[in-house]
Amino acid sequence: MRVKAIRCLMCYETIFSRALDDFKRCSCGNITIDGGLNNTKISFMHKEYYEYINLYVESSKKKLYQDWKNHQDNFGTVRT
Repeated sequence: MRVKAIRCLMCYETIFSRALDDFKRCSCGNITIDGGLNNTKISFMHKEYYEYINLYVESSKKKLYQDWKNHQDNFGTVRT
């Protein structure tokens, strides 16, 4: 499935939010994302150092939610 994600151009991490209360921050702290798959909200410290991307994830909405709910954290952060 495709998810809305943001990539930090300072630390090159890509993050996305799996559930409404799933708050993610990149490792350098420049960008954050939360709100889940349908209500995505982002913030940033330096707006010139991030980009939106459509990320393909081999999972379903249900599996992403369970990953967040059960603190498995197999999804949500992609390091490149």
